[in-house]
Amino acid sequence: MLGGTLAVALFLRLPGIAWGLPPITPQVRQSDLRSSYAFDEAGILSGVAKAEVKRFDFDPGEYHWGTLHSELVLLALDGAQAAGVFHTPWRAAYYNLVDGDFVKVYVVGRLVAVSWIATDLPARLKGVPALLLPVPRSRIPAP
Repeated sequence: MLGGTLAVALFLRLPGIAWGLPPITPQVRQSDLRSSYAFDEAGILSGVAKAEVKRFDFDPGEYHWGTLHSELVLLALDGAQAAGVFHTPWRAAYYNLVDGDFVKVYVVGRLVAVSWIATDLPARLKGVPALLLPVPRSRIPAP
């Protein structure tokens, strides 16, 4: 079931995975805005850019969404950089809107979100509270 859910999630998400990003223009570069249509993405990426695995610094400085998701995005971005996905270091690509690599930063982050949701969904469909996403207290069965 997990593999099927992930396949469906990727099938639905991949065609538009790079949609909604700001255009790479001089005006946007000067504006210091890096937000997609989903404003929380820029908050997560900006927070993740402050952390650094090499220094064992996993603190994104952003706690609204919890840190597990941010740390997974950080590990994915650093892993993608180590694998040679980016021509420019991903932090510089994100802050400087480097053509090509800026979009890849968002795509890697969005792939983490797709994987996260797809792995959590089967458990939720079975009525089992999953550990990855927050569950309202009213949905947690009493012991």
